[in-house]
Amino acid sequence: MTRAWLAAWVLACAATAADADTIRVPGDYPAIQMAIDAASNGDVVLVADGVYRGSRNTNLNFRGKAITVRSENGPAACTIDPQRNGSAFVFNSRETPDARVEGFTLTGASYVEGGSLVIDGASPTIVGCTLENNWAGLSGGGLQCSNGAAPLIERCTIRNNLAGVGGGIYSKNASPRVVDTQISGNRTDIIGAGGVAAVQGGLIRLEGCVITDNTAMGFAGNGGGVQINGARAVLDNCLIAGNRGTLYGGGLIVVNGASAEVWNTTIADNVSEATGGGVYTNAELTVSDSILWDNLPEQIFVAGGAPRVTYSDVQGGWQGEGNLDEDPRFVDGPAGGHYLSHRQAGQPQDSPCIDAGSDSAENRGLSGRTTRTDERPDAGTVDLGYHHALSGGGLNCDAIRKLKTRCKGGAPPWRVKAVVRSRLEPQTALTLLLDGGQPRLIFTNRNGSARAVWKNVPEARETCIESCQDWCRGVSCE
Repeated sequence: MTRAWLAAWVLACAATAADADTIRVPGDYPAIQMAIDAASNGDVVLVADGVYRGSRNTNLNFRGKAITVRSENGPAACTIDPQRNGSAFVFNSRETPDARVEGFTLTGASYVEGGSLVIDGASPTIVGCTLENNWAGLSGGGLQCSNGAAPLIERCTIRNNLAGVGGGIYSKNASPRVVDTQISGNRTDIIGAGGVAAVQGGLIRLEGCVITDNTAMGFAGNGGGVQINGARAVLDNCLIAGNRGTLYGGGLIVVNGASAEVWNTTIADNVSEATGGGVYTNAELTVSDSILWDNLPEQIFVAGGAPRVTYSDVQGGWQGEGNLDEDPRFVDGPAGGHYLSHRQAGQPQDSPCIDAGSDSAENRGLSGRTTRTDERPDAGTVDLGYHHALSGGGLNCDAIRKLKTRCKGGAPPWRVKAVVRSRLEPQTALTLLLDGGQPRLIFTNRNGSARAVWKNVPEARETCIESCQDWCRGVSCE
């Protein structure tokens, strides 16, 4: 009985994959919403390069379908612009993670709650998108999620958006997971949270995020970078730097019954005009393996509660096991600032934050990332603070000309082949990812080309060149 059921399930899955269609815009339908309406679960709506405006290309709604809407050549080539008349996408029909948006620039949105993305009680997946220059009258200039929503936001850029609260992201009683996303230059003009706000319940996870140069203004400009207000949060391997709050918490504020865990995070160069330049808290706060340095007027201001800080480098000192009060010796590297000085990488001195953590880099999930300018991955005892993604030795993403991916085989499992064309020097190393994992290290030939192959793949959605955010391409296996 079990074997018969398993065989039937495998055949059903194969039939579903085989029946999936690719619907092209504007080839098959002139507008994106028309293509969405025509799609069935499992289908891909593939959108050609261009700028899409008008009622049938904005306020796009999946209506509960498990489909993928994907740009053909990434966010630099494909834009959805509501022209200040609503949002780009609205998810309000209990969509699941199989409802996916991939590779668009979303700009010019104007909505009361949620600028370019409104996610209400749904859990879509948003990958490789740029959300910029959007506006929300109340909350969520870039995006808003609420009412139990649990979206995945991965490898996105959220920048230069404006709202009353939550300039970049606003999460209200929701549980978004935000991974490897840049949140920068966002502003609020009423009650704070320039970069990210999580309020009134739920659990927000920020993993590998860079949260910089956001500003909380207005009569309650709290939390220039991140505000956790009556919600739960985990910040894991984040960089929070250069943010500004006109009241409390330049980098991070945790208040009003909230709780936050902060791991391997660098909080530096943030400013609050009142107190709590780095962190302001009156709630439950745990900090470990982190660096708090050069925040003004202080690193941590405790208005209530008893934060637990261990294995961290805190300027001015902080009581707790494994804590330091030594200059972390930040240096600039391939991806910008806040690398650690390493003699072996060519700097004159070692940072005291090297090998000063509470666990191994492997156990912390950071053995594939680095604090060094020569990009050797962390090994042994974990270094303190933010770990940068490896860029392939300073990979010049502008020299890449094409990434083409195709599937082979009449039915799953598939054989997936990706080909890179570039102007890179021979023997340049690149890492290609399939659906965010299964890395393949490849090297360019004398013509600047390289290829990667994955065998026995049950399903595939996209391939990406690691460290080149705009270089992701969809895979259509039919």
